[in-house]
Amino acid sequence: MLANAADQAIRFQSLLLDAAGQAIFAVDEHEKILFWNRQAGVLFGWPASHAIGRSMTDLNLAKMVVGAGIASQGAVDEGETWSFERVVSRLDGTTVPVFATSTRIAGDDGVLVAVITVANDITERRQVDERTRRLSAIVESSSDAIVGMDLDRIITSWNSGAEAIFGYDATEAVGQSVTMLAPSFAQDPELTDLATRNGLSISSLETSCRTKSGSTVHLSLSLSPIFDEDGNAIGVSGIGRDISDRIELARLAEVRTLELAEAEHAAAVEIARREEADRANRAKSEFLSRMSHELRTPLNAVLGFSQILDMSDLDDSQRRNLTHIRTAGEHLLALINEVLDITRIEAGAVRLSLEPVRLEEVLTGALDLIRPQAARHGITVPEQVDGGDVSVIADRQRLMQVMLNLLSNAVKYNRPGGRVDIACESSGGTTSVAVIDTGVGIAEADVGRLFIPFERLGAEGSDIEGTGVGLPLSRLMTEQMGGALVVHSTVGVGSTFTVEFPSGTPATAADADRAADLSEPVDDGDSDDETKPVTVLAIEDNVANIGLLETVTRFCGNATLVSAIQGRLGLQLAAQEHPDLILLDLDLPDMAGEAVLGFLRTDPVTAQIPVVVCSADTSPGQSEKLLALGAAAYLTKPIDLTIVLELIQAARPG
Repeated sequence: MLANAADQAIRFQSLLLDAAGQAIFAVDEHEKILFWNRQAGVLFGWPASHAIGRSMTDLNLAKMVVGAGIASQGAVDEGETWSFERVVSRLDGTTVPVFATSTRIAGDDGVLVAVITVANDITERRQVDERTRRLSAIVESSSDAIVGMDLDRIITSWNSGAEAIFGYDATEAVGQSVTMLAPSFAQDPELTDLATRNGLSISSLETSCRTKSGSTVHLSLSLSPIFDEDGNAIGVSGIGRDISDRIELARLAEVRTLELAEAEHAAAVEIARREEADRANRAKSEFLSRMSHELRTPLNAVLGFSQILDMSDLDDSQRRNLTHIRTAGEHLLALINEVLDITRIEAGAVRLSLEPVRLEEVLTGALDLIRPQAARHGITVPEQVDGGDVSVIADRQRLMQVMLNLLSNAVKYNRPGGRVDIACESSGGTTSVAVIDTGVGIAEADVGRLFIPFERLGAEGSDIEGTGVGLPLSRLMTEQMGGALVVHSTVGVGSTFTVEFPSGTPATAADADRAADLSEPVDDGDSDDETKPVTVLAIEDNVANIGLLETVTRFCGNATLVSAIQGRLGLQLAAQEHPDLILLDLDLPDMAGEAVLGFLRTDPVTAQIPVVVCSADTSPGQSEKLLALGAAAYLTKPIDLTIVLELIQAARPG
């Protein structure tokens, strides 16, 4: 009967321990598990049926007995207790932080019987601790002053931002009345009473406070009530931001307001002056442009009749007089052309045909034209220029004009018996051409004046011909073509004028070779009479390119080339001649090649004529865009002449 009662008592105690909300387990001196309640199974994942009788090491829970001081023999202190925190692994491989308290249980003989451990999951507590730690770090790292005070306005907390602003450290501030910082609180106690009484926050309150050194600091202050767990206000939290700099800036802004108004008035006057100057400059440019056009008509007649007279029988005196007339007329015509070019370039009205231009051809041509002038002045110029296959991206006509201007100046402003040299160099995607003379040189202070129109640096009183327009025009044209013109000069030594352009594809020489190979007509087995005629329209403003196409068609067999240097003229010829093939350049002087293609495709008269676009533009997507607009093909300059031959043959009727 007593045994049954004892068993019942043990079962009851076991049930009580099983119902506990904490993990409870007991191990013997060998760490063998003697007891394991239900919550231990929940916490560690091991049910009692798997845990009891096994070692803590078997369950990967050896950390729970490390430091427990379990003795296998000898006496122990009955009831000795210790606590510890551990992160242990559960059955499913996850980990859990626990806080445990262990107690030794000894028998009557003092020998260890068991160690009972009560463990709790402290995951939530650690999360709270981590949040508290982070919040504390945020408060401490803030540059704003964050101060807590109780209902009696006694400071209870003080962060590093408050220390930086006010100069007091936490040991000096905590426990003191907040009125030592803000006397206004003593004068207006409702500031804190409002926050605590109504439970409302006060935001963006601007006030002045006193620092430890006695100076004044301006703050933007926010006050919020602090509540306990029951919702009762127990204090006030204040966050203050130093706005002293902003206040000072506002003061300075007021001081500068009048100065700004005066500056705006002066700027308005200057803008009006500049607008008036721009209007005057535009009027001047328009006048020069109109006058240039008006002067060209009678001047062309003067020069034309001078040439007719030159064919007549004249005596020496008459011929000398006629030479003076022609020289003066040609000089005036050159001046008119240069002035017109400047006004057009400044107005952005000049269209350029930018494509690869073989440099050696342009320089050789320019030297041939300048050589007679050099001979008259006793100046030595190169017999030839070895430019190899180097090409630059430029407008051929404008490039020739620039080089003639530079070479002409190098001859005119040289010393008797001097020389002119040309140096070419390609590097990094650009090609430079330097024109070097042995003249008297230009002072550094005067170099900038070289590019002012009609400025001749004192040469206007000499017998040197010129108007002072060539260099400004050359620089404008060079820049319009994407290049640059610079000058370096040394007084007594000479000057070097250098132009730079993007390098082009050196393939024009290959084009010339292919054109030379077309020395015999194409023999396709049929006579010219039996070959059906084919008409090709070239809408192209480059004379050299037209000449190349003429050579191709001449040896193509019963082929006729019709050319137009303007887009509008090309459209008229296309409608009138109804050619079998149209070769279209994109850079035309009067309209864009894309627009010409659009008109050709929409006009029923020309809609079925194949149009092949010929362009130096190799930008991504350009050919796809033109083909989508209706082009039959897209050829990139320099053009493969064999392809042109094939296109002409393919376009031949029948």
